[in-house]
Amino acid sequence: MKKWISILLAVLLIISAFAFANAESVKLAYKDGSIKLRKGPGKNYGATEYLKDGASITVLSKGSAWSKVKTTTGKTGYIKSLYISGIGSMYADGVSYWNRAKTGKTTASVRLRAGASTSTPTLGILFKGTEVKGLGKNGKWILVQLSDGTQGFVSSKYLVASGSSEPQKDIAKVTGTWVYMRKGPSTDYGDIMLIKQGTKVTVESTANAKWWLISYNGKAGYMYSKYLQIQ
Repeated sequence: MKKWISILLAVLLIISAFAFANAESVKLAYKDGSIKLRKGPGKNYGATEYLKDGASITVLSKGSAWSKVKTTTGKTGYIKSLYISGIGSMYADGVSYWNRAKTGKTTASVRLRAGASTSTPTLGILFKGTEVKGLGKNGKWILVQLSDGTQGFVSSKYLVASGSSEPQKDIAKVTGTWVYMRKGPSTDYGDIMLIKQGTKVTVESTANAKWWLISYNGKAGYMYSKYLQIQ
């Protein structure tokens, strides 16, 4: 009898551990984002409901691209594995988020990617003129959100502000007490001016990750990016 009880307890522990391991949550890059729970493993399938960041789910089967999940309301469906905490990569790492989303559009047909690199998976193709919301920036890549809540990265060279034919420039705030604007991208270059903490400047280029080209009060120069915060 004791042997059967021990076996039963062991089975229950295994089941419990399995259930716990498969209890996950939706992990989005932006708190206001949402994704569709789809009827099948693909964007061509219809949706049954929307899932917000942090929503509790049970993973029924894991896939490299799509996973079958069950929601707290009892509905089953598919979401991209990318959006499951603990399964997908932290695709939003390194993003400097803006205080407010920026509305823009694509200037050509472009790939929506899972990360800020051409080596990351393609989430889909955005046609020229697709409206997006810019959420933040990682180097030359913009984290965008589509009308259906899907999030991904698009190269900034393929985006412009809505109603504009020119790329939208970022505004950054100087975080250091007093910081030099320099003539070149290193401390070896002479200074143009000192800019005090809290001053807002225009970011002209972030091609050099450590030294951004900025403009302020009619002058352009370089500033160490450590002392700049995108607004």
